[in-house]
Amino acid sequence: MQKAFTQSDLKQVTVDPTVQEAVAFPTDVRFYDKARSASARLRQSEAL
Repeated sequence: MQKAFTQSDLKQVTVDPTVQEAVAFPTDVRFYDKARSASARLRQSEAL
């Protein structure tokens, strides 16, 4: 079985310390509002 990495691979490790803040999840009100607005625009453009 082949290993995923070797000891020499661990001599230098790069770490990304950035943190994403204010990530919008699909359950956010903004998501619903955006979908509602898009739906309203579509209804108006199609005259439904």
